[in-house]
Amino acid sequence: MYFPGLPELLSREDAVSVLQSYLSSETNLMSNQEIDFNILYARDIVDYLTLPNTADDEISLCGTSTTVSTPAGSFVSATYNKTWADHGTTYESALAKHERYHITYPSVTSLRTPAPAYNCHSYAFHSTSSSNLYWIGSPAKYLNDGSYSSSTAAVGRIVVYSVNGSYSHSAIINSTSGGTVVTSKWGCYGLYQHDLRDCPYAKNVSGLSTAVYKRN
Repeated sequence: MYFPGLPELLSREDAVSVLQSYLSSETNLMSNQEIDFNILYARDIVDYLTLPNTADDEISLCGTSTTVSTPAGSFVSATYNKTWADHGTTYESALAKHERYHITYPSVTSLRTPAPAYNCHSYAFHSTSSSNLYWIGSPAKYLNDGSYSSSTAAVGRIVVYSVNGSYSHSAIINSTSGGTVVTSKWGCYGLYQHDLRDCPYAKNVSGLSTAVYKRN
């Protein structure tokens, strides 16, 4: 759910041909006389992309696959109208986790209760509305198609968190007075206002870096 590489792969027209080429290579079928699980994963993805029944079953479990557009007009893979079941939880369980967050991060301010349909990248880059129904796996298209450019911290600009080069979280800056305060959606849970690094995506996370972007 949180791995941005998968929706990027699924959006590529040559995904099936490249994966099939990988699978046809005998050198990949065995690694030190043990099963190479990458082969199994690749086969699952090829099945997902080529077998209609499999694809339909997966979509029913994870919301409906769709796209949204960046300000520059690029298409971004998204999931539409995700439900609690898509996250393997219920509203009651999500609300309990939401409450526990206040114990773990006592300085955060809760702005909205849990909502399953949209996530941090969708909130920061697509829509801040509570009726937002789109879950976006990666902000890469927004950052790479000219819609946004690197910037310094200022109110209204977006902070993107990365872990070892992989985008992990996005937030909108509320204040830069005495430290950077942001608003962000924490997965399928609530919307919070918090210090930049006082959240599950930054606290005690190794390999973390942050970068600020402004809309062009």
